[in-house]
Amino acid sequence: ERLVRAAIAARKPYVSICDDADATAAALSLDDQARAAGIRVLTGMGWTPGLSNMLALRAYKQMDSVDAVRIAWAGASGPSPGPAVVFHTMHIFSGQIITYAGGRHQRIPAGSEPERVRFPAPLGELPVCHVGHPEPLTLPQHLPGVKVVSLKGGVVEPLLHGLAAWTGRFGLTRTHGLRAFLSTFLRPLIPILCRVGSRGNWAGLVVRVEGQENGRPKVIESAALASMDALTSVPLAIGALMLARDEIRRTGVFPPEAAGGPNEDAFLAELAARGVQVTHSVETA
Repeated sequence: ERLVRAAIAARKPYVSICDDADATAAALSLDDQARAAGIRVLTGMGWTPGLSNMLALRAYKQMDSVDAVRIAWAGASGPSPGPAVVFHTMHIFSGQIITYAGGRHQRIPAGSEPERVRFPAPLGELPVCHVGHPEPLTLPQHLPGVKVVSLKGGVVEPLLHGLAAWTGRFGLTRTHGLRAFLSTFLRPLIPILCRVGSRGNWAGLVVRVEGQENGRPKVIESAALASMDALTSVPLAIGALMLARDEIRRTGVFPPEAAGGPNEDAFLAELAARGVQVTHSVETA
């Protein structure tokens, strides 16, 4: 929020990888101020949110109607043991988080409804659960008619995934102070814990969009695999380039899927040119 306010004050365009739902809501509340200043603030232009939003938008446009957008991600802890990542993981696995079900926003417990999702090799099948991310907050506003937007995430290494889920479930990370204490305590242990069940320094994303076309059920599933560094930084760089080239004309504060935001096909072409590949599969009845 403070960086968005600074961009408005300086009347400069700004792009971020903001992946906290509460911080995203605070940034979006400044939309009117950014519009009045005539500046463009693209929020959540990373891996998830960011690439996830672009894949949801692409699939949405290929159907007559969409019922559900189901997003799942998994990331390895080894490459990113820094305090910000540890703190963020604790935050999104704790307390009540926002999801979108039955055509309305709802609060549900973080860590709820665990399931196993198949990611591209070598990650394979991994556990994920509901976590706090911005996609359920923003996608329903910009994809009319969608009834469900779920966001589930997980840590690749099983011990660390279990640790994140259980500390959140028992309220051990419910306050800023508790998260700060546990972060300081756990950071030295992460390099040891992440050796158990490691599948390499990979991050994966699966976006499943369920809808109808010509009166028949249709499912489009998109998947990506790369290092967490690449999946996060390359979309951000592309967003910055698009702003610099004036390819994004919308003013205000907005997520990637908003009308007048990044063109999804141009974005995915830029992504592929920089070595991040996305695969798509289509199921029809």
